[in-house]
Amino acid sequence: MTKEQVRKWMYTGRELEFESGGKQYSLSPFAGEDGKMWISFCEFYQDTLDVPDVDALWDSSYQGKKVSEILEPIPEDQIDDR
Repeated sequence: MTKEQVRKWMYTGRELEFESGGKQYSLSPFAGEDGKMWISFCEFYQDTLDVPDVDALWDSSYQGKKVSEILEPIPEDQIDDR
């Protein structure tokens, strides 16, 4: 999955669920208390990483691994959008 694909998916407002490295993840946009859109990223039932945009998500680390390294290997056809 590319950064532009993530940007497109987040623009639709839908939650994405996918597997990477044998772990299940979720990626979803949400409105913060200030009305701004944020992105929530997490391994199922684990700590959540909340970031203000796709660029920040791409450059962030989650559980010691760059988020981009988690997302890049995922083919678009293996994403379950809700």
